[in-house]
Amino acid sequence: MEAYSNNATAINGNGRNDLKVINSSIGQELMYLKYDGISVYDPQTLEYKYDLKLSGSSSLNDFIYLGNDRYLLLDNSYAYTVIRDFSNLTLIDKQEHFMQNLGQSGYNVLQINDGRIIIGNRDSSQSIVFNINAEGNLVDKTIIDVPLTAGLAKETVFNPSDNSIINFRENRMYDLASSSFRSFEQPYFPVAINLDGSKILGTNNDPEWNLDVASLHEKKVRTLNLTTSNLEIMETEGYPHYLFENHLGQIISLSTYFKRTRTNYPYERPDFFIEIVAP
Repeated sequence: MEAYSNNATAINGNGRNDLKVINSSIGQELMYLKYDGISVYDPQTLEYKYDLKLSGSSSLNDFIYLGNDRYLLLDNSYAYTVIRDFSNLTLIDKQEHFMQNLGQSGYNVLQINDGRIIIGNRDSSQSIVFNINAEGNLVDKTIIDVPLTAGLAKETVFNPSDNSIINFRENRMYDLASSSFRSFEQPYFPVAINLDGSKILGTNNDPEWNLDVASLHEKKVRTLNLTTSNLEIMETEGYPHYLFENHLGQIISLSTYFKRTRTNYPYERPDFFIEIVAP
């Protein structure tokens, strides 16, 4: 099934390249983060609906849906909680996060447990935690020694099964209660966790490798069981790039027929396909 947007100029290089499917009282929508707002689309037809913008916010870095038509927007200075009424955003609360100047980008926000959110920056070894109370206000600001790796790749995830942050760039798992961490070796390049948080999915293909006949790129997916520490290696039809587990418990891979260091390199080639990875 294919669909084309009726507003090609809304999704372009002037945004954060972050697409999210959000389910709210308005229904299911596809949202695209831009510097000055969020573009909203119908996820089935890709029909453009409108932009969500909040007066006073600038250079947006990230956003999350909090539930009950409430969102959290993040720029380089402040976190904003807002409530949405179709195309209108109304400010609930605004709080400064990092006091020091860490630049205009590299900020990331994750929703964790017990009504809390964590804000990090790729250049900081610490992160900021806020509680969000029943009214939607940001309260109880604390600083923890857990780094978030922000950026377009979104290389940090929250694992609700053990209340931890998994940093894919560092191959580390941070316990949020104690800020302690433990490392893992393989997969060398993790990309996701499965639905119940019991496995890390990834490959051993280094994005920095040269694309030549002798390069070590392999058609294999590697999964680490966090309960048993067992590593499972599964053969694939193509070179895996992005992995996730679907609602049926199957591991799905976005693969390429040719070797690629990343999905947009070296040039456009019609070699992408989706495969179900089987043990």
